Amino acid sequence: MIEAPLVDYIDHSCPYLDVVLDRLVLPQPRHRKGERPLNPREFFNAAMAGRFHLNPLAVTAQAVVETGWFSKLIAPHNYAGIKWRADFAQFGAKPQEAVSGEFKGGRFVRQPSVFASFPSLDAFLRAYDWKMTHQKNYAVARDNADCVWGFLAGLFRGGWATDPDYFAKLARVAAHLSGGLLGSEVMAAARLRSALSLATSRNVLLPWMPEVIESAMATAFRRAKKGGGAS
Repeated sequence: MIEAPLVDYIDHSCPYLDVVLDRLVLPQPRHRKGERPLNPREFFNAAMAGRFHLNPLAVTAQAVVETGWFSKLIAPHNYAGIKWRADFAQFGAKPQEAVSGEFKGGRFVRQPSVFASFPSLDAFLRAYDWKMTHQKNYAVARDNADCVWGFLAGLFRGGWATDPDYFAKLARVAAHLSGGLLGSEVMAAARLRSALSLATSRNVLLPWMPEVIESAMATAFRRAKKGGGAS
């Protein structure tokens, strides 16, 4: 039996995501005692610093969606809703029960699950890397660590979340963050466009994904031209 506190958690639908993107206003961070607040730049830099089998922009976008812009974590230093497995003990992780939102049979339900609690951001990233290299269902993501759209497609295809709109949410946030994390708006747009071409050539996108990506990029750079930017 797992002896861990049962906590409530924000669901994958990220209810204020639309408000954040539309108004470019971030919610006030709410963190557990002892947690140091992060921002997208810090997370992105940490992901860039290690030799991981992941795409830094994609994983940063995922962390933003999963935590509501780092405002509430499912468990300490768990930025992507990673479920517990004994293999994560090698990274200093421990099990923690939490109530999370899931989609089952087309309906949204809340249920308890066991998640991994990590001692640090670095430990989380190393465990994430372990998932990419040891779980076959994420082979597409692992093999597209150099391509943000291919990596996000791999997460969706691998079944990371049950939310049917998960890919669209990740794509919107990735495009939104790109202007601040990948350089100027022009540079970011060019890199995202190149990534789309690469993902298409590798045939890793599902038929409906290119349209979602195009829409996310168009919306992000339209906002940027009006004076908004990545936070």
